[in-house]
Amino acid sequence: MTPSDYQDLVAFLVKKFDRIDLRFEEMEDRLSARLTKVEVGQEVLRNDVHLLAEVVAANGRRIEANGRAIQTVTEKVELNGVGIGAVRDRVAALEDHLRAV
Repeated sequence: MTPSDYQDLVAFLVKKFDRIDLRFEEMEDRLSARLTKVEVGQEVLRNDVHLLAEVVAANGRRIEANGRAIQTVTEKVELNGVGIGAVRDRVAALEDHLRAV
């Protein structure tokens, strides 16, 4: 090959490598944009999960409080049932006493 052929080959290869470099830069830009989207998406997801965890914890506290309130009401109903049973027994005893008189 002559020096002119080498110069032509080098010029040709420089153009090819410039195109390859340009393609790599374009790919790097697209990947960088995608990475940014993923990072932003992860941050949004992290915030959503944090908010959801707070809501779940608050609901758990409410459920626990409701459970205690239900237990209290149940105990009152049971006491009322005992009281009603005692009144029923007393009324029955009075009716028996009135029949006997």
